[in-house]
Amino acid sequence: RDYKLRYTSTLLKSDFIDGLTLKTKSASLFMFCATMTSTVALGEVAFRETDGYVGITEYLMLQGASGVAHSLFSACPMPILRPTGPITAFMVDLYKLSSDFGVDYYTLLSWVGMWVGVSLILIAAFDLCRYIVLCTRFLHDIYAVFVCTIYITDGITGVVERFSKVEWDQAFFAFFLALFCLLFSLGFYYLDRMSLV
Repeated sequence: RDYKLRYTSTLLKSDFIDGLTLKTKSASLFMFCATMTSTVALGEVAFRETDGYVGITEYLMLQGASGVAHSLFSACPMPILRPTGPITAFMVDLYKLSSDFGVDYYTLLSWVGMWVGVSLILIAAFDLCRYIVLCTRFLHDIYAVFVCTIYITDGITGVVERFSKVEWDQAFFAFFLALFCLLFSLGFYYLDRMSLV
């Protein structure tokens, strides 16, 4: 039904014409910057943790190709696709699993990708997403805690590891930069809370 509405009546014309406003351009630029920074950051984590099997280049190529394919064929003109902490953690764990069992990482990653693809096709074919209403707020909060824990532990681990891997001045710079970012974000959090009162 979505394809009929988008591809037969408008032939994708409105996707390009409607996007020529200043508001859409500014929103697109903001989303590009937001997704680019997280893609580069998580790509660097993946590169470090998988011994170079997957890195920034692969993340950028993947996001570019999947973004174009998704926007053309998903009946959704402006998707926001980017790697996430759990996906990166899963890829790192998959690399460790492949190392433990002596299996080629790319082969294992390909088979996992095919299985996920088949699962998503079955979910879409049987419209199983309608059961998302059964998920409670608790499930959302547990997932949010999981994602935040990944970012916090990765940040702390990265700062602590620098003290043994690089010069002390670079390690202290990373420590103070992390501390500055923490205080900066907490400051804006409290400013936002004060404006609500």
